[in-house]
Amino acid sequence: MHTSQCACRLSLRAGFTLSLALGAVCANNAYAVDASPGAYIPIPVGSNLALLYLGGGKAGEFQPDHGHAVSKGTELKTRMGLVRLFHMFEVAQHRVQLQFGLPFGSQDLTFNGRKIGHESGLSDPYIAATFWPIDDPEHKRYLSFTGYMLFPTGAYDSKQSLNMGNNRYAHAIVAAYSQAWGPWRLELNQDVTWYGDNNQSGADNRRLKQDPTFNFQPWVSYSFDNKVTTSLGIARTWGGESTLDGEPTGRRTDYLRARAGIGYWLRKNVHLYTEINRDLEVRGGYKFDYTGFVRLGVLF
Repeated sequence: MHTSQCACRLSLRAGFTLSLALGAVCANNAYAVDASPGAYIPIPVGSNLALLYLGGGKAGEFQPDHGHAVSKGTELKTRMGLVRLFHMFEVAQHRVQLQFGLPFGSQDLTFNGRKIGHESGLSDPYIAATFWPIDDPEHKRYLSFTGYMLFPTGAYDSKQSLNMGNNRYAHAIVAAYSQAWGPWRLELNQDVTWYGDNNQSGADNRRLKQDPTFNFQPWVSYSFDNKVTTSLGIARTWGGESTLDGEPTGRRTDYLRARAGIGYWLRKNVHLYTEINRDLEVRGGYKFDYTGFVRLGVLF
């Protein structure tokens, strides 16, 4: 789910405060409900799924909500991981899935030639539940709704410029539809995230508030006979304007991202997937040259 927003009041010549630039680096993209291909296609009743993600990204430009981009001497590097566990069961002849996620990682930030710092540790864990009102394996179509809840237990210190945790609750609802025709599959995912307040933002414990974030993620996939699936998609995210003690920070969650992925079944219950993303447009945040990950999944 989407990024939290720390605060620091050092002035910059660009006409905004350092708090705007630090807004995206409390937990990187720990608050993004990123849906990879097949994310909401149900597994069999009674089965479990374990996923391990390892990846990272690099941004070389910060684009404020208003004003000129800051690219000279600016670099944000992230190294992120995620463990996800799923269990599928049945309620009134409908499949229901529970999941638990624990993100972790590290990040380094240099802004406008100034070394801001390094931080690593656990980010905010989450739980989620998914229900499929349309569950039609015969015609390969599925409609699901998922609720997420994040808990503010990740590493956080208001006196630090960088944090892995967000020090606030957040929850999201995702609506996802999938339809396949032969080897082709179309997936449409739409989510909205709501944020609680962070009442300890920055060394002087100011109140950070953030508007809801909306995220639309379509995917088109093609499966080959050799167990390889290729996918292309985009992510269009908007909203998420934030204020600090009622004053606009210039930060928001507004970007257009291109995505590509490829997956392969190593065994009938072991899946390997890798994905690469690149930001095309960003407003009120860091523009990533690339983000990506490798994911290993085991069904049991």
